Amino acid sequence: GTGSSTAPVTFTVGSDYNYLAMTHANSSLEMASDLKVAIEAQDPGNTLVRTIARFSAASQNYTQYTTVPFPLGDFPLVAGDVYRIESSNANYTVTFDGAIPPAGSIVYKLWATQGSNFNMVSYPLYRYDMGLASDFAADIAAKTVPSVTARTFAMWTAASQTWTQYTTFPPQGNFPVYRGTAYRVEVSAT
Repeated sequence: GTGSSTAPVTFTVGSDYNYLAMTHANSSLEMASDLKVAIEAQDPGNTLVRTIARFSAASQNYTQYTTVPFPLGDFPLVAGDVYRIESSNANYTVTFDGAIPPAGSIVYKLWATQGSNFNMVSYPLYRYDMGLASDFAADIAAKTVPSVTARTFAMWTAASQTWTQYTTFPPQGNFPVYRGTAYRVEVSAT
């Protein structure tokens, strides 16, 4: 089947980060530079994509493709990965269509490191069984080997440049989750 990924691209005072879950395969989006061109092509105004970054949970930092002052650091896109987009002069939603990967094909290696324990994940388009952050956190604990606990589960709000966060212990701040959306999960080994 086919599906779509959507994400707001918002310009704010201060940081201008937006997170896009690449929850499908699209042969025209193979590199970060392709994603930059595609985002800017959907703009009704004059968006400039400054950076596209992919988070490495193992090292707790970003691999970044920058476009300013010149293109540097292009990298391949992977279905299921989450990308942080930094833009200027934007306030619209981008949509990307493509083939939905087969069920079970999007798999994450979750890392609990010495410092922060953040991992970026997406709610795959082939799943329909999770309605709340608590459901997603429980799914992570049930399906990881060796087992990990999702301590926090968060969704980025581009307009305010903040994370909406659910904490598992004690349980608080539960929120709805959406297919095709990017999330940050903080894990600890159990």
